[in-house]
Amino acid sequence: LAAGVFAHPGCTTEDILLVTLPDGGLSVDADIEPREEGTRCERDIDCPSDAFCARRSCAARDGRCERRPTFCDGTFAPVCGCDGVTYWNDCLRKARGHTSAIPGECALGSAKGCDRGTKCGPGAVCTRIVPSPEACAPDVPGVCWVVPAACPPASGVDRFVACGPPGGEPPCVDLCQAARSGMPHARATTCP
Repeated sequence: LAAGVFAHPGCTTEDILLVTLPDGGLSVDADIEPREEGTRCERDIDCPSDAFCARRSCAARDGRCERRPTFCDGTFAPVCGCDGVTYWNDCLRKARGHTSAIPGECALGSAKGCDRGTKCGPGAVCTRIVPSPEACAPDVPGVCWVVPAACPPASGVDRFVACGPPGGEPPCVDLCQAARSGMPHARATTCP
């Protein structure tokens, strides 16, 4: 940092201070520049554009900048994000940049609800699963889920059928396909 005083004879009696900043200099916005991954943060804008502020719990005031994954597989290991959305796995939660999570699906009291008129937000779907075919109804409310872009191969364990008018047997689908459809589905007791 170099400084000097310059006075032009005949123009003024005021001194003018000239300062030369070193390369890279000081930034007036230094306090709001994104921090590197792993540094303390309070908001997502405190982190680089490919990262988010990951907190240890939903109530935590601050966290650490963590990079968003660029690829997530279809492994089913649901987590409930602080936003009340159930994520197919923790990688999908991190890719969406949502802070913290607890293992398992969001409990009914904390899950973000949805129906035909309520949207879940970008990348999320309104998943409408009922416990049995007897509980089927066209206006069944749902909860918001984030599922993989492409459903993984069906495991054959959990199978669901679309709620529909009596008659023809709807095909059985896996949970990912049922969730993605936005249509009410019931757990299948038998599959055709």
